[in-house]
Parts: sequence; structure tokens; C-alpha cells
Amino acid sequence: MRNYTWFLVQERSPHRAEQKGRFGLVLASVVVLGGPLVVPTSSAHALRQLDRPNRAQIGAAMMIPEGSLRLAGPPVGFWGGEYTTSSNERVTIYTSSSYTVDEAANQRWADFMGRLLHGSELSRVTVYFATPFEANRLCSGAADLVHDVLGCYGSSTIVAPGEDTTKVSAESVLAHEYGHHIAANRSNAPWRAIDWGAKRWATAMNICALSKAHVVFPGDESLLYRLNPGEGFAETYRGFSERTEGHHIGPWGVLDTVLYPGGDAVPAIVADVLNPWTGNQTKSFHGRFTAHGPSVKTFTFKSRFDGTFSASATSHARIRIAILNWRTVVARGRGSAHTTLCGGLRERDVRVIRTRGNGSFTLTVSLP
Repeated sequence: MRNYTWFLVQERSPHRAEQKGRFGLVLASVVVLGGPLVVPTSSAHALRQLDRPNRAQIGAAMMIPEGSLRLAGPPVGFWGGEYTTSSNERVTIYTSSSYTVDEAANQRWADFMGRLLHGSELSRVTVYFATPFEANRLCSGAADLVHDVLGCYGSSTIVAPGEDTTKVSAESVLAHEYGHHIAANRSNAPWRAIDWGAKRWATAMNICALSKAHVVFPGDESLLYRLNPGEGFAETYRGFSERTEGHHIGPWGVLDTVLYPGGDAVPAIVADVLNPWTGNQTKSFHGRFTAHGPSVKTFTFKSRFDGTFSASATSHARIRIAILNWRTVVARGRGSAHTTLCGGLRERDVRVIRTRGNGSFTLTVSLP
């Protein structure tokens, strides 16, 4: 049973044909403005038909610039509700009243989303299908440089066009924006996955090292959005969804080629979706300092992922901790120390150093 919600629509005279902007679609952060945003119907006389989704059209995108969601609450002038997909999952979809009210049309889009690679986050997304003109009202361009935007994401909400344009298909916008929704529901601690990409993809793409070298710029929604790895994650997700239809991942368009997925990035993003990284692993080891034995015990650890590496030790003896990258001490402390693994072999030595006394000790390490 559908939970239809109707909102008052502010009518206006028919506008000129929607502009085909310099860019194809838009995504990402939230800008909260006061009061509900009224989106007028694009024509007071002729209703449009919501496109019928076709997975083969996911790759039909020329450009993907950056943008922001303007909403402080649900936009007025949309109908729809919660739909059950063919795989018995639930997804919430609303469609602009500029399109003919058609329950079957929304259901087809719900089934389309259910067939995309996804996890439990599907039930937490709300999709608003709007005309291209209306999407431009609901989404803002990066630093006001992009004026004809077609979609955006924020706060578990997607705005996407209900029809194709000459620049981009409705399917490609929705798939890309859903990539942002996946990232928003994944962890890449200590970094934000929506800005850096989820843990496995970001590690495979060496995002930490590239960010440290000022090659990519996580979370940049303005002039450097071409080098924003959050966009790279979403576009890799769209590219994978396209490739499942037998196509190769196409050229990036507006994103820099440094974010084009390498050989490990596509299987990494699949793992991020189906088997999300949930946090560091903790391991404990035991040792003992004797009166006449050595005063330094060394342990070597290697991690698969970038992230925070920490070590701590307890003992009746007085001890210190040192973490080394090869022969260089990168962190030290009295009983504990931590550092960041960022590219390379991600291998570190931990030294437990006795400064006074004897006795057993317990070393605990936390690895991403």
C-alpha cells in the first residue's frame, strides 16, 4: 500500500524550455536554508511522463560536476511514498506533480534501485524525481559557478531528474547520487567516507597519500571538485553499475583522471558495499622483562588499510612505547602511542621499552 503525500503547489505560467547547462549532473553536501522550498510545476497545462528506467542507460553521462542540496525540509509539489521492491526491500520515492501521477512508474524506479548493488542503506534513502528545471531550483551549483544542475545528495536525500537530457540520463544521475548515499552510510575513520570514499576503495586508490601530497582534495565542493575523492567514489560506483551491463567504465568527464579507478578499485568498492568496514581490529600480545634480560621487545605489524594505528602496554615495570616506520620513530609515549597509516607498505614496528623494574607486560594494538 502506497503512503501518498500531497503538498500545495504554487502555479506559474509555463517557463521556457529547460536549459541544457554546461554540466550534466550535480551532487553532494547540504546547505540548510530557512523554510520549505516551493518548486512550481514546469507547465500549468501539460503534464510530463516519468521516464521508464533502463539499466543500459546508467553509462549515459558526459559530465558530473559538484553541487549542494538546498532543502531544509521536504519540497512541496511531490507525490509518492514508500514502495516495496521486487526483492522485498523498501525505498521511499516522491515524484514532482509536473509528472503524471502514476504509481506503476514510481514502482519501476523502486525496482531499478533494488537491482543496483546496495546494502541495508537502501531503506534509509528518499528520492525526489524532479524536472530538470525544478532540480536546478532544489540544487545549487558549486560556489554559484554551476547554474544548470540536475541532481544532488544530502541528509539521505537524493534529487534526480525524472527524464533524460542531452547531457545525462536520469539513470546515471540516480546511480551516481546513490553512490554518495552508500558513502554516507559507510566508515573510513578517522576520515569522513562521504568526502574520502569508503575504507577499501580509498585505500585501493591511495587517497590518503594523494591528499597529503595535495593531489586530491577531499570534501572540496567548490573550485577543486574535479579532484574530490568523494566524487570519485560515487562515479566509480556508477561506473561499476554500468559495467555490470557489459560496458567498460567510460571516461570521467568533469572529474580528473587521477580519480579513475585502478585495477583494485572496482572490487574494493563492491566489498565496501556488501561487506562494509566497521572499525579497527584489536590484538593483544604478552611478554616479560627479566632482571638480566633485554630491555626492549619489538613487534611488527602490517595492516591492509589506511587509518589510525595505536599501541598501548601495561606492566608492573615502568615502560615506554615507540612506533617506528622502518628505523624512524613516528610516535612515542609513556605506555601508549598512535600514528596514521597512509600508503606504502602500512607496516610498523612497535617497541616496548623497559625503563625500570621487571615483570610481565601486555601489549595491545589497534589496526585499521
